[in-house]
Amino acid sequence: MNDYFYKNDLDIKVYHFQSVARIVFSRKNIRDRVQRDFLEKKKSKKILILINDLKKFGIKYPSNGILFFNHSMKIKEIDHFILSLKKSINRIFIKN
Repeated sequence: MNDYFYKNDLDIKVYHFQSVARIVFSRKNIRDRVQRDFLEKKKSKKILILINDLKKFGIKYPSNGILFFNHSMKIKEIDHFILSLKKSINRIFIKN
């Protein structure tokens, strides 16, 4: 996902550790929650639109922003998430 965001010049980055991930709506390296909240402040409306848009694809984006990928998830389910996320981000964050 980070390659996709970089290639499309999106100010978004995914941080992950094993089966836990978080999408941060800034490319800057984030040190703490205060810094993340500050950097995402201007994008809060677009983030809410993204969350609602993902619901159309059957994806519930958690309110705390932490994504858990279950080890029993099928590749098809992960692909669905990635494709849905790309579609929503393209629609909301890429300037036409």
